[in-house]
Amino acid sequence: MASDMIKKACENVNLRLMINKIKLAVYAICKNEIDNVEAWVKNFSAADYVCVLDTGSEDGTWEKLQEL
Repeated sequence: MASDMIKKACENVNLRLMINKIKLAVYAICKNEIDNVEAWVKNFSAADYVCVLDTGSEDGTWEKLQEL
């Protein structure tokens, strides 16, 4: 019983340590998504790294992304 509790406590500590090391990167491509950019950026605000490749937007998407 005690060994099970110790094992579980160690697993929890290891899980917390592992979670602290995990990084989230978001990669996306876009074109003319000005209407969706704010919601998209908000949804991924917790990411450690965000990389967006604009494929030729003509509606201000790239400028909006840079602003946000």
